[in-house]
Amino acid sequence: DPAYVTTGTSGQVLTSGGTGVAPTFQTAAGGGLIKILTTSISSGTTTVNVDSVFSATYKKYAIILTNVTPTTNTVHLRLTYNNSSGTEITTNSYISLMAGGEVRSGSSSFTQGSTAWGGAYHELTGAGGSVGNSSTYGGYNSEITVFDPYNTIKTHNRGSYSFRRADGVTYHAGYASSMLDTDTSVRGFRLNWASGNFQSGYVTVYGMVE
Repeated sequence: DPAYVTTGTSGQVLTSGGTGVAPTFQTAAGGGLIKILTTSISSGTTTVNVDSVFSATYKKYAIILTNVTPTTNTVHLRLTYNNSSGTEITTNSYISLMAGGEVRSGSSSFTQGSTAWGGAYHELTGAGGSVGNSSTYGGYNSEITVFDPYNTIKTHNRGSYSFRRADGVTYHAGYASSMLDTDTSVRGFRLNWASGNFQSGYVTVYGMVE
């Protein structure tokens, strides 16, 4: 028979109470991902502003970038954060470490690394590589974990990425991490290329249930 169910709060899931008992909304079990948003990047977009996605609800967030492709060939992808007011943080406060490797058609693989201290953004394409703009290359793909961004502390992130370089014969994959070296609450982020616009791609943000 139909039963009234009290509305839960954001992020809760409907849970069975067993035979003869009405279901209730409960906090999701640990280890799950709660999708907050997915956005499709329109061609010609200069900056992708993903704001108001971080809150006190979760301590960790996952950012998934899929088939993110530039209109300009041979460019690097960058990330900056939005503070609690939605203002972009562009001060020289990003400390980054990138390490990657490449495999080129007809040659052996090799490794690369780079660092940046006090930069104005987090470099997402890592060492030695820049993304090709061919729509058939599959763009830039990455999984980034952001740790406790809404807390008024230094925000850390780390992730892996892959893409095909502009020469069309080099595959690049690697690891990129950064720390925002200022005690600031962060509620969102922005993506942009070093030059030019976006051609296409998808951005998905998940809250990570502990």
